[in-house]
Formats: sequence, structure tokens, C-alpha cells
Amino acid sequence: MKIVFLTSSINPGRDAVGDYTLNLANAVVSLGHECHIIGYNLNSAPDNNSDILCQEAGVSIIQLAGNLKLAERGKQLLSEIENYSPDWVSIQFVPFGFDKKGIPDFFKKTFSPIANKISVQMMFHEIWLGEKPGLPFKQKILGYLQKKSILSLLNNINPKVIQTSNPVYQSVLKREGWNTKLLNMISNFPVLETPNFNTAWTWTKNRQNYFVFGFLGSIYKEWDYRPFIDALIKIQEFYNKKVALVSVGSMGAGKKAWDLMANDVSEKFLVYSAGIQSKENISSFLQSVDFGVALTPISIIGKSGSAAAMLEHGLPIIALRDNLESEIDITDQIYSDQIYKFQSHLDEQFLKDIVTLKKRIPRSRLNEIAVQFISDLN
Repeated sequence: MKIVFLTSSINPGRDAVGDYTLNLANAVVSLGHECHIIGYNLNSAPDNNSDILCQEAGVSIIQLAGNLKLAERGKQLLSEIENYSPDWVSIQFVPFGFDKKGIPDFFKKTFSPIANKISVQMMFHEIWLGEKPGLPFKQKILGYLQKKSILSLLNNINPKVIQTSNPVYQSVLKREGWNTKLLNMISNFPVLETPNFNTAWTWTKNRQNYFVFGFLGSIYKEWDYRPFIDALIKIQEFYNKKVALVSVGSMGAGKKAWDLMANDVSEKFLVYSAGIQSKENISSFLQSVDFGVALTPISIIGKSGSAAAMLEHGLPIIALRDNLESEIDITDQIYSDQIYKFQSHLDEQFLKDIVTLKKRIPRSRLNEIAVQFISDLN
């Protein structure tokens, strides 16, 4: 089978969906299929189309030039697809990746003429704004326009298969008349079989004296860290064991919140940030901590690449945010036996139970996710 993966950009290490697409394509090739990736809309791309060869599995990749006008971009996209003559086109969809306002009207106009000639699959990494209760008025208006445009896109290209990563998006799409299958996210950090703990533990020489809580990647910029810190103080006192908060990767806009937290707890806990690291060092880091900490709302935690990496590295995850992301009630579907909803008012039983949140043997899910992806197409 020949598959074109269409994503907003291929910018290794800087675009999570692009990295996901590359990893999935590699795994699909290892199953005996042919894959070509097109990066559609990276503003920082070179002024000329750039060809890349992924050495791990021979996936051919092209990133369309960053200075192309919309009409030329659309023309080159269709030319790439027609020249490759795929059996399927897999659209790895993020609204803001296909239009700066998240309103993909031009993409619909460009792609619709070819959609009836090939089989189309769409993976919704994100949907439109506006589903979350209590949004500001301007975001609700933008969300309405996005929803109208995205549903029009679906009606025009009529994908044979639609997938998403979490039951909230699945339920929302079903409400709008589109049956959607769940496909787990892939970790962008392969499990290192022999982790280098000397690298991962540079922040302390007395690792055994700590409960270590690990953060990976972006920090929610409006994170109210105080309830979690209060809980950790109780844990530290209950077990008479130190607490360490460690982070790896780029925090993005949330670095200010992290720095405020670090300053507030500097006399109580050890706080350390490793910053951007290699994939190997990140795998070692994840295998060195006791608990993963997730700041993606638990109802849509399935969309988080950071959470996927923690799960594959065997970590129990403490999800700090339970914000509703939709008025659709799917609370009975969102829990995994590795994911724990944080309770801001910790009772004594939870304090006793936290030591039962055991790590598991790290295990990559990449191959089984690729197998499911292909199975859904068949």
C-alpha cells in the first residue's frame, strides 16, 4: 500500500505532530508499505522546496517552501500527491497548522478536486475551539467559524476513515455525524534499552532519598501550582522523604510559572530543569523518575505526546487538571490504570496509596499503533 501523509510541517524536534507523523510513517514502512510525507504549511521553511530522506526507514519527505503563495502551494501539493499516486492520503490535522486562524477554507478548495480520486483518512489531533465551557466571547466566535469551516471540509472530502486520540473529540465528531475511531498517540521519545542514569541524575547524588516527580515539555502558562505543592508538602511530611520536581524539554510559555514555583518552594523541595535534551537523554530521564506529572486536562490527555511518552516509559501519571473540554460527559472513559486524577484535598488514604503507584516495565507501543492504523484503513 502507498500512503501520503500530509502534515502541517516537518521540523524535527520542533513540531510535535510532524514528529508523530514521521514516527508513524517509519513504523508503517517497517510493516511493508510505502510512505511519502508532505509538509504543507511551515512558515519558517526554506524558500525552496526541501527534500529529506529519513534514514531510519527510507521515508521520502518534502517540505513545501515557506514563501509560496496560497495558489502555488495548492498547485504543488496536488502535483506531489498525483506524482506519488497513493492508495491513501492521511491528513494529520491541526486547525492552526492548515490556516493561521484555524479556518481551512483554502485547503478545502485546494484538496477537494482530488479527494474523490483517492481514499482519504483524517487524524484529528485537535478540533475547533469553542467546545470548552466558559470560553471568552471572541474565542467562541472564532470557534464557530472554525467549526463551520472544518465540517464543510469533511463534507467536501468525505474521508473514508476518521481517527482521533481521545474520547472527547470522538464524541464531539460523532455528535456532528462523523463516526471516529480512537488511535493512541505515539511517544516521540523511543525507549532506551540501557538508560544512562549518570546523565539523568546529575541534579543529585542521593537519588534514593527522594520522591521524584517529572515534567516533560510544555508547562501550562496559567498553571496554579499551589494545590499540588500543598499536597507534596503533606507527602513529604507523611513519609519523611524528600521531594524533587524535575523537568526536561522546552517549557514554552509556561517557563514563568515554573520559575515562580521554583522560587516559592526552593527551601522545601529540590527543583531542577534539564532543558532541551537528546531523545536518548529524555528516555533516560523518564526512566529515572518515580511519577510523571501531566498538565493536559485529563479528559483529553490522550492527545498529549508527553503523556504518551510517560506511559511508554512505564510511569504512573498524576494528571493535575480536570478542566472540562466539552459539555459532553465522557468521564467514564477517560481513566487508565496508569493515570491518576489529582485530588487537591488529599486524605490519609491517598497518602498511603501513593506508594502503590508503581512503575511498569517500559514498552514501546509504536508497532501496535501502526498495525491498528493500517487495520483501520483496511
